Amino acid sequence: MPFDDADIRRVREATDLVAVVSEVVALRRVGRRWVGLCPFHDERTPSFSVDAELGLYYCFGCHAKGDAITFVRELQGLDFHSAVELLAARAGIRIEERAASNQQREGSSRRTQLEVLEAQARWYRVQLLAEGGAAARRYLADRGIDPEQVERFGVGWAPSSRAAPLAELGATAEVALAVGIRVRTSADSLVDPMAGRIVFPIRDVAGHPIAFGGRALPPVAQGVPKYRNTQDTPLYHKRRTLYNLDRARATFLRERAAVVCEGYTDVIALDALGIAAVATCGTALTEDHLQILRRFAPRVVVLFDGDEAGLRAAEAVAQLAGAVDVDLEIATLPDGLDPADAVRSDPQLVRSSLADATPAVRFRLERLLARADLATVEGRSRAAHEGLAVVAAVKDPLVRSQYLALLADRTGFAVQQLASLAPRGAKEASPVLASTPPLDRPAAAALAALLRSPEVADVVVPALFRDPSYRGLAEALVARGDRDVADVLANTPEDVQELSYRIVGTDLDIPLDEALVVLVLREADVELRRWASRLTGLDPTEREEALRAWSAVSRTLHRLRADPRDLEAAGELLDFVVEARTQRAEETTA
Repeated sequence: MPFDDADIRRVREATDLVAVVSEVVALRRVGRRWVGLCPFHDERTPSFSVDAELGLYYCFGCHAKGDAITFVRELQGLDFHSAVELLAARAGIRIEERAASNQQREGSSRRTQLEVLEAQARWYRVQLLAEGGAAARRYLADRGIDPEQVERFGVGWAPSSRAAPLAELGATAEVALAVGIRVRTSADSLVDPMAGRIVFPIRDVAGHPIAFGGRALPPVAQGVPKYRNTQDTPLYHKRRTLYNLDRARATFLRERAAVVCEGYTDVIALDALGIAAVATCGTALTEDHLQILRRFAPRVVVLFDGDEAGLRAAEAVAQLAGAVDVDLEIATLPDGLDPADAVRSDPQLVRSSLADATPAVRFRLERLLARADLATVEGRSRAAHEGLAVVAAVKDPLVRSQYLALLADRTGFAVQQLASLAPRGAKEASPVLASTPPLDRPAAAALAALLRSPEVADVVVPALFRDPSYRGLAEALVARGDRDVADVLANTPEDVQELSYRIVGTDLDIPLDEALVVLVLREADVELRRWASRLTGLDPTEREEALRAWSAVSRTLHRLRADPRDLEAAGELLDFVVEARTQRAEETTA
């Protein structure tokens, strides 16, 4: 359900955007702005600008822009609703959703669902600590997961003998089914799908439980899956969810690298070494997962089990290299170890495996060549052709040439011969970017004043701006009423949005009165020239009258040029420009 506009405004007003951004970006003050390295793309020269007064940000490199709500959404992968809730909680503001119907008031809202899932997670934790959770506690201890980690990750236990009473969870049967904490059997009864399993809460990036993963205690009966995860729900989508991202993302941002493994216990084991990691939730790593991770880190390292199944899974992940703009690398463990076992037996081995991670394309080539029959010409030819298909995914021509050299060395064919056969991958992006025209500084300064002070709308009028984008921004700001600037800009065309955020991100050290004088002089001169061009088409009487009026405006123009502080002359010329352009617009419409 939507929030009330007034509540959203309160959240924006109570949020210090500089403080929010500073959690992930080192900002320094430059004039009225704060600048730093953009968190949304890789850069070495700061191009990210934050305006604390307006609560808006803009990147001159990748053109990311928005307010605090947009920043949290983009950085943490949240929807609008979740971002508002997070910022409201941060500011200590209680906000209410508008109920649109009786059905929505019955508890099917997102907030109700999250509260039910949180209650279910608490119930599982209580069961783990109870007498019936002894076997689960022993299993966790055997896996090297201590009580502190159990508490930190919220691990719980779902008894086989009973499920949490829905009333205790604050849930109806419909809500319980909707969020996946109950499933309906063929006998039309509702059961807990995690029954008899150790339960790992799966959280969204804001830290809310949205699903659960369950691990059956050994020995696992034949036909019973070892792991079970909540099925997809409106809150939870396996292909776009990563276990522990809520806790790991800050480290990923700081270290500019993300670690991905296969299992929940692997994540918890790595945490004991101080290594932040995430895991997929019962599905293979997907492009969607990588798209999410690239918001936090430009480098993704995959650490799967060291057995053949783990290596095959890593090889499948390596095929995503090039599909998403991240540096994808594969870390391997020896002797069939999984990360959790390796942490217990040789922590340094885990650290060195991550440090020595192999780029995904090279990993695929090495796996391919290890399987190939390189003793025969035919076998080497097959390996070369398969290797060329792998190399085709590499966009950088310099990197591609190095992999061709490796392939040539291992198969015995000439580099030039392989290069002539190599298919090209995705076309390299052109280094020539579409040129952005410089800001019209007087016009931008006037609009900057209007952005900050609605009361100047009587002098910063749309008629002063010939450029459609500048005029469109002026029209939107003059008509904004009591709406937030961010809300106003969100409802303007893309060219107007882009212009407005460029203005916000630029220091325009031109006082409003100076900017207005320049604009009025320039635009009045344009209108006078247009008027003069029409004088010859009038009859003598009309021409004489028009010439007198033209001369009067021309004298006022010269007065203002001689004394830019002549506010009376500036006001007369502003009225002249507005009247001339209003009349022309009416004639055009007619």
